Amino acid sequence: MDAIKKKMQAMKIEKDNALDRADAAEEKVRQITEKLERVEEELRDTQKKMMQTENDLDKAQEDLSAANNSLEEKEKKVQESAESFDLRFGHHVSVNGAFPSSFRRHVWSPLLLCI
Repeated sequence: MDAIKKKMQAMKIEKDNALDRADAAEEKVRQITEKLERVEEELRDTQKKMMQTENDLDKAQEDLSAANNSLEEKEKKVQESAESFDLRFGHHVSVNGAFPSSFRRHVWSPLLLCI
């Protein structure tokens, strides 16, 4: 009878230890699940920020392209004006791109007044 009681007592201790380990494992699973949820939330926030940054980059690239196109158009108009001036007044723009003083006096100065 004592052997049965000792065996039952050992089994009870074993059962209690198993329940303690199960509780500890469940707590660890709960903690890991919470950490996973926080990391997933952080990932979603980071992805949103990345998408916004990509959108900002796309917008900046579009603005840059538009500004470059506008600059090219204005440079063409300036070149056309210089060529027109050359035809009318027989002056030439120097090789380094500087306008002669007569161009600055007759064409450029009035243009600056309009700005």
